[in-house]
Amino acid sequence: MIKRLPVLFIFLLAQTSLANDSRGKTDSEKASPKTEVRVTCHGLLNHTGKPVEGKTTGTSIKSDNCEWELNLKTDDAKKFAESNNKKPVIVVGILQKSREPHEATRWIVDVEQIKKQNQDEKKGEISVEFPGKLRTGIMAMGGETTGTVIENEDGIKFELDLSRATNLKESADKFDKQPVTATGKIRLIKGVNDRPRYIICVKKLESGA
Repeated sequence: MIKRLPVLFIFLLAQTSLANDSRGKTDSEKASPKTEVRVTCHGLLNHTGKPVEGKTTGTSIKSDNCEWELNLKTDDAKKFAESNNKKPVIVVGILQKSREPHEATRWIVDVEQIKKQNQDEKKGEISVEFPGKLRTGIMAMGGETTGTVIENEDGIKFELDLSRATNLKESADKFDKQPVTATGKIRLIKGVNDRPRYIICVKKLESGA
């Protein structure tokens, strides 16, 4: 019994430490790992090859009226961009939001895959899979909102258009203030004072719990 006391004491001390650490954390700190906004962009590649730190990556893709910067992380991706400048491509990656002090918001896709676009593929469209927290009943000046938004832990927040099917609105009401995953197409419209409004035309809405 005497030999086992030190081991038991250490075990109890570790358990107490873990409990205190858990009590000291907020709900957000206890939340699940960061949610990533995964996008697939069909659009025209623009590669200058002249990145400016804090300003531009030097590479972007334009889909319809939406243009996002691209973060090319491999030499192969950079070589592909050089040889396919001004050509239609498909980019798959994780969307990031960056805002430097006194600068406009920059939307940057961390590129996982970049390839040529076939002639029969749709040009100028962005598909998205967005896991985040859903909120309904949103109001805005001039009625410039769909009334439903989704936001992830990185502060990326898009409006949701649930008009494709009646069951989507029912699902949104059910999942209000809960984690969900919204899948659909992104469109960009200009609001008051040319404020950009990113709206996901939702095809599927699933509980993220």
